[in-house]
Amino acid sequence: KDRKVANTYSKEFREIRNGRFGRQSEGLGEAPRELRVGRVPIKILFAPDHNPEMEIMKQMAKAKKRIDFAIFTFSKSSGIDDVMVLVSKAGIKIRGVFDGLQASQKWAATKLVKAAGIPTFIVNRGAGGARKLHHKLMVIDEQVIIAGSFNYTRPANLTNDENILVIGYLGTKSNAVRAAQGKLAKYALAEIDRIVADHAVELM
Repeated sequence: KDRKVANTYSKEFREIRNGRFGRQSEGLGEAPRELRVGRVPIKILFAPDHNPEMEIMKQMAKAKKRIDFAIFTFSKSSGIDDVMVLVSKAGIKIRGVFDGLQASQKWAATKLVKAAGIPTFIVNRGAGGARKLHHKLMVIDEQVIIAGSFNYTRPANLTNDENILVIGYLGTKSNAVRAAQGKLAKYALAEIDRIVADHAVELM
């Protein structure tokens, strides 16, 4: 079944090699479908075909406890910051780590997120040996990982060729699936913890 994951990416690579980039490829991709690797459900989405931004927003809206993320570029043109503020107001704990240079831009969502009371950390170039934060990583309820090439921006969703991989499913009733998802999510969450501890400062 892991071959199905590889085949999904191979089809996208062939499309790009054939010169169908961004909006030129829109509508040509198959609808995303759930795959399974072991016990863990996986969904692969490509921009602009599958609107990954909406999938991220949907997954965030399902959160019951917490959302942790580390992101290179996060702009106010994305709808993700709006959902982030709403779920934070609903009592969901959120922690975010931003690249320092990207986060300082006028178009960045940094100030809006911080103003919502969300703990916001910045990786400054040169701090602790780090040049920049280039992650596109989110962990929801210590169960679901969202990763890939997708930055939280409008162009990433509507113009660029990008991808996200949603690993896990919130709300599963299977203890075995929850255990498998949680094991993977621990690795992703540990990476965010490492960045905060070793390379980041909290934005005050």
